[in-house]
Amino acid sequence: MKYLIIFLSIIVLAGCGDTQAGGSSKSTFRDTYWGMTQEEVKEAADTSMNFRKESDEFIYYNGTLNKEDVDIVFEFDKGKLISAWYSIENGISDEDKSPIFVTEGKLENFESDIIEQLEKKYGKPKELEGEDEDTRKYLQFEDKDTVIEFNSHDSYFLKFVRITYSSKEHIDQIKEDKEKGIEEEL
Repeated sequence: MKYLIIFLSIIVLAGCGDTQAGGSSKSTFRDTYWGMTQEEVKEAADTSMNFRKESDEFIYYNGTLNKEDVDIVFEFDKGKLISAWYSIENGISDEDKSPIFVTEGKLENFESDIIEQLEKKYGKPKELEGEDEDTRKYLQFEDKDTVIEFNSHDSYFLKFVRITYSSKEHIDQIKEDKEKGIEEEL
């Protein structure tokens, strides 16, 4: 009887992990979960991120990734979190209008470090076709709930790395809606 009580206690405790409504036990992006509201995302935002602005569809932060300054953006559809990304690029700083340049070596080092970390967490990526000849790398990783796209671009005028995390459920819904639209047109 004593062993039965211990066994049942272990089973009950094993089911008490940190899960969300969708059943996922891991956060999808910086301690957030797909389907969160804007208020929930702002509450979950870690203190290392600096709030910039928000709209009905986006919340913008500044932060760091691998010790590099990055933009961090959360995207919402119908009030629910569907996507988020990191972006590092050359351009003009919002604050003091000074130029930000991503040098070739810095871009390559950042790129290789991030890809290595993504491969450790998600396995080997799928290589995708780039949008144009300036696309350096375009890779896709996946887990149960999330599609992660790594995109780096390098042209004379623009260098950037963008790592996008998207809700797999939302992507599947978009595909389904497109297929229905095509069928209805026929």
